[in-house]
Order: sequence, then C-alpha cells, then structure tokens
Amino acid sequence: MCMWHTPNEYTPHAKETQAETLKRLSERKRIGVVKGVLDLAFYWKNILYILDVKIGNDTLSEAQLLFIECICKQGGKFYEINSVDHGKNIIDEIMSN
Repeated sequence: MCMWHTPNEYTPHAKETQAETLKRLSERKRIGVVKGVLDLAFYWKNILYILDVKIGNDTLSEAQLLFIECICKQGGKFYEINSVDHGKNIIDEIMSN
C-alpha cells in the first residue's frame, strides 16, 4: 500500500504580522502547496484514490471540487470520509478489489 497525507493546511500564527503571514504563504506556494489538494492520496493497483475527511458541517470547497474533477477525469477515484470507521471501510473495500 502507498498512502500519504499532503500537509496543505494553513493556520495563521497568533502573533504573526500580515507581512509575515504573506511571506509564509508565498513560501508554501513556492514549494508546491496548492488550493484544493485533498487530505489523503492512496495508490493501489494502478489507480490513484483521493480521500477527504469531512466531519459535521464541513463541506468540499470549490477548489477541492475542481481538484477532484481533474483527478477523476484521468482515472482516479474520490471518496469522502465522514468518520474513522467509514475511512477504514473504504480502504478495506479498495484493497479487497
């Protein structure tokens, strides 16, 4: 199994100035951080599965929907995970096929 998480989250630091925030965002963009990247990528039997965890009222953003569309157009598969057990079931299902 080949699975990874893309650390694409951003949390501003409490005492960070606007200039420092913009600098950090610029550095993240420079190393390849892009809007819409999902939480997990899972490559299994020549298929790229992308998974995103959405709990409660959390929903997919427009950037995420575009990212999903691009991956699926190239043969990838998308799953939304709503709980730990749900995620485990999805991964078990993928690996059993």
